Amino acid sequence: MLHYGIRGLPHDLIKSYLENRQQFVTYNKHESPFLPIITGVPQGSVLGPLLFLIYINDISYISNYLSFFLFADDTTILKSGVNLCDMQVKINEELDILDRWLKINKLSINTDKTKFMIFGPKRKRYDDINIKICNRSLDRVSSITFLGVDIDSDLSWKTHISKIHAKIASVIGVLCKIRYKINKQTALLIYDALILSQLNYCNLVWGSTYKTSLNNLFILQKRALKICLRLDRKTATNLVFQEARKLTIYDINKLQLAIFVYSLLNCKLPIIFNSYLHQITSIHSHNTRSNINIFIHSVKNNLRKFSVKGQGPLIWNSLPLDLRLSTSLPVFKKSIKKYLMSINYPETESASSFSL
Repeated sequence: MLHYGIRGLPHDLIKSYLENRQQFVTYNKHESPFLPIITGVPQGSVLGPLLFLIYINDISYISNYLSFFLFADDTTILKSGVNLCDMQVKINEELDILDRWLKINKLSINTDKTKFMIFGPKRKRYDDINIKICNRSLDRVSSITFLGVDIDSDLSWKTHISKIHAKIASVIGVLCKIRYKINKQTALLIYDALILSQLNYCNLVWGSTYKTSLNNLFILQKRALKICLRLDRKTATNLVFQEARKLTIYDINKLQLAIFVYSLLNCKLPIIFNSYLHQITSIHSHNTRSNINIFIHSVKNNLRKFSVKGQGPLIWNSLPLDLRLSTSLPVFKKSIKKYLMSINYPETESASSFSL
């Protein structure tokens, strides 16, 4: 804390908060002797997470070769390159440095939960790659959960989509059993809380994929809304979403992409995204009608095509000019939702309902 400029009375206050603490263990009415706590923070305390983050803040500076991504006590390390064998040697050397840093700071890593994954062409084999930390070889996995999103090695998002499918199917089963006891408003609240939340979370990342990959989720989404609205199973899709005033999973992805681009162009994202996309005005100075558009880079594979950088400009350039010139983010969000509903589900005769 002294290193980060916390001095004087604030430093003394936190020091007194951490010092002279003791711990003991109780089991079947037997208690161990009290022992002093010489490292760590009080478990379950409000200040604990903040103090821990301050303590490990310099971990990302131990290597100029690796990129560190920190979220609380969950640390992810990333490195890209051309020659995988050379990378393996260098990565293991850097992980030795990390091992020394952990020991110096009296921290330990759970090697059972620490895995590594290789992103690369499917046609190549990587059986001879060995990554080690703390003198232990790490297990290689084909998918792993990162902040609630299941990332697979070929970035197809099939694992994550399958997990969401299972969760939504389970909710639909419950909805079918309780629907006769609740009204439409309550049913839609359950839909928003347990189904829409799953479809919304990080859709910007995994929702840009093949339409066929999302088709099963779309079918479940329709089924859930028909149950909430008490509609016949044969009711047309546009009538279902029109009456529910909900967006399909495909339009949710368009919405999130459009919001991302608007936020980027209006400097509402972290500075790391400043050079992520470029308006045509930054490419040339010719006065054309497309100057407000985003420059679209050519792509050689579907992986790049389905990325945010690939899909974002396509969605943005297709929006009406007045929509893109919205005065604020809340206004833009409201307008883009209304626009997507209007072009996909124009006002038609309401869907007929029936009692289940």
